[in-house]
Amino acid sequence: MLFYSYCNKEVLTYDQIAYRMQGYSRESIKKLKNRALLEFAEAYQGENLLVFKSPEKAPN
Repeated sequence: MLFYSYCNKEVLTYDQIAYRMQGYSRESIKKLKNRALLEFAEAYQGENLLVFKSPEKAPN
């Protein structure tokens, strides 16, 4: 799925990627892409790719 999003010369929509991967819906492709990007960022050996938000303070 990341290949179709980033390594393919042709720009594909979620629907086109779902069609090429057969058996996945548009929504499944969105979820898979988000998960795959997080896994890539966690495994990346270069600079930090993950940015964490500070916990929000509770209102007084």
